Amino acid sequence: MNKGGRRSSITDLRPLRFLFWSALILPFFVAATFSWVLYQTSLSGAISQTKQIATIVREHVLRVLDAQKNAATALDAQLDGMSVGVDARSSAVPKLLRDIVLASPQTEAIWLIGPNGEVVASSDDAVARHENVAGQDYFEALKAGGGLYLGQRLADTGQSRIGFVLAERRSSAAGGFEGLVLIRPKMTYLEDFWSTLLGGSAGVIGILREDGTVLARYPDVPGILPKLPAASPFYALSRNENEGFYRFRALIDGGDRLNAFSKLAELPAFVRVGLDRDAVLAPWRWQTLALIGAAVLASFCLAILVRMAQARESRLFAEIKRREQAETTLIMQGAHVSALKQAEAKLLLSEQRFRVAVEALAGIVYDWRSGSDVIYRSDGLNALLGYPVSPVNSKAGWWLAQVHPEDQPRLAALRDSILSGTVEDYALEYRLRHRLGHWIHVSDHGSPIRDSDGVLSRVVGSVIDISARKLAEERQQILINELNHRVKNTLATVQSITLQIARNAVSAADMTDRLQERFQALSKAHDQLIRTNWESVDLREFVTDELAPYAEAKGRISIVGPSIKLNATAGVAVALVIHELATNAAKYGALVRPEGHLSIRWAVEDAENRAVRLVWEEQGVAGLERPTRTGFGTRLIERGLIGVGGGSTALEFRPEGVFCVLTLPVPVDEPVAKPEPAAADSASDPKVEAGFGLNPML
Repeated sequence: MNKGGRRSSITDLRPLRFLFWSALILPFFVAATFSWVLYQTSLSGAISQTKQIATIVREHVLRVLDAQKNAATALDAQLDGMSVGVDARSSAVPKLLRDIVLASPQTEAIWLIGPNGEVVASSDDAVARHENVAGQDYFEALKAGGGLYLGQRLADTGQSRIGFVLAERRSSAAGGFEGLVLIRPKMTYLEDFWSTLLGGSAGVIGILREDGTVLARYPDVPGILPKLPAASPFYALSRNENEGFYRFRALIDGGDRLNAFSKLAELPAFVRVGLDRDAVLAPWRWQTLALIGAAVLASFCLAILVRMAQARESRLFAEIKRREQAETTLIMQGAHVSALKQAEAKLLLSEQRFRVAVEALAGIVYDWRSGSDVIYRSDGLNALLGYPVSPVNSKAGWWLAQVHPEDQPRLAALRDSILSGTVEDYALEYRLRHRLGHWIHVSDHGSPIRDSDGVLSRVVGSVIDISARKLAEERQQILINELNHRVKNTLATVQSITLQIARNAVSAADMTDRLQERFQALSKAHDQLIRTNWESVDLREFVTDELAPYAEAKGRISIVGPSIKLNATAGVAVALVIHELATNAAKYGALVRPEGHLSIRWAVEDAENRAVRLVWEEQGVAGLERPTRTGFGTRLIERGLIGVGGGSTALEFRPEGVFCVLTLPVPVDEPVAKPEPAAADSASDPKVEAGFGLNPML
């Protein structure tokens, strides 16, 4: 018997030796596998986060640049017809510039530059960095042509903050160069938002031109920033893509960063976001170290267990004999065992019911034992923060360390109030850091439990995830801000129209009539925009609605063209121009004369560049001459599409009637067909004035 038992024990030790070596190797293999998976997850999440931040920065910068364009539009409306050499040096112009800056929180300063490069006026009564800017890149570029330019970084006299400028070309009615409007965005406005986006993580956010010139950078560095090196992948990617991602070591500080860039709409510039690769992968390195430590501990424990199993093998048969002897005694205790099993079954059922109730809660249930400072939590901790329940995170201090630094004082104050007995039931919202590094919003509800003497023994409560609700609140705020932006744009349009009409009105009644006509046109445009959630308007509906009041001349009106959608900015501008042409035709042109005929036709002129050409042609108006005085209506027609993404107007007063050609942009998502070959109209090509005209959406 002993020999047989000894042989069996020796035979069984052979697989135990294999199990011993497996116990040493397997934990390290599992740790390496998990480390690789965590690395891929961390890197993928960092790339996605970088691209997301770049998209948010792009939209924010575009809104800031829109504000600068609004300021330029208001200034252009006020300075219309003013002589830069004389009137602009009066005290009224600096006051006008200061008023515009005060009305735009995103604007730092505005300068009015003459055609020779001299600084004519400034919003802060300070001399610019150069009293004459004739040698600056933006001056030379806009003097040669174009309407908008992002200039290199410069510093104001007496100030240490460095920023870039937005240069706007000013042109005469004939297209001559009249100087510039320099607008400097407020860098602190941009940097405060960028700092919030980075949230204290190591990263860089900046604005750069397509030639690699860095216009703005956060965190900022003194002096003029160097261009991106020629070896940067940015150049190759940005030539073909509006958005992209690459990894590159920075020239300024040598940081190895994950970079994402996104183009600023039609401007030759991009925003770029770079996150430090070492900082992004730092959590992964700590996780890998933790995995290695766990693997070492697991190997050690498994080796000990195998050794213990080998030692216990020799005592196996003695244990079997002992149990056989004990079976007789256990049979006598059957009734007791049956009752014990029934009690265990009831306890298991109660535990299962409690577990189902806890798992149904979208969060965790906790039990804080105040005496030992230990918190017992449900398994929902893994779903909430990505950490399994363990002794490491069972301390109250660990939980407080996961709370956002800004929220920690409130939670610590609540804990002190609970311990002092001044708080009973409580509810608190704060932010917790997820294991992957991002923040989630939670709602914490709980109640202290005290003994008969009023001494605190434990606190029971629950924590649920309310990130979705917080996100909905943020989205609602964004919608409110967007509505505020639209209202400001509409008020700017009304202000511009009112100022222009007031200058040319001969009486209060004349001003009232002309204001009513233009506001009705603006109202029709807004009605269509509201029906489409302010996204696009139909060109045919615009034209048809505007000519509907002239039903008696229906047989002499021809409207030909496909259904084409225009964006909101172009739609409002086109509505005002069409209204002005129709009003002039009804007063002096084809619609007031029996022999007159009006033809409106449009087609896609350039499918690749997404441009539409609309022709307004009046005939049967003998002896028509160009008015000797250019009123607001004529200026509105000629300049109403300036600044509308490539829009332009060509107006002619021919002997037989008015001839006008409008070039309109088509939204990118609007399908257009290639234009059929047709004979060219006899109208001259429109000369687009540089700068911003009366664009009602700016």
